[in-house]
Amino acid sequence: MNINFTIQGKSIPKARPRLTRQGMAYTPKTTRDYERLVVRRP
Repeated sequence: MNINFTIQGKSIPKARPRLTRQGMAYTPKTTRDYERLVVRRP
């Protein structure tokens, strides 16, 4: 069984986590936004 889907817009590679000066890791905004666009919703 094959499933095909199309995501509108330009593809964005997943960026690596960034660190704050206090050592906390966070995901860059461009990656978060794109992941929210691609996420499967019921």
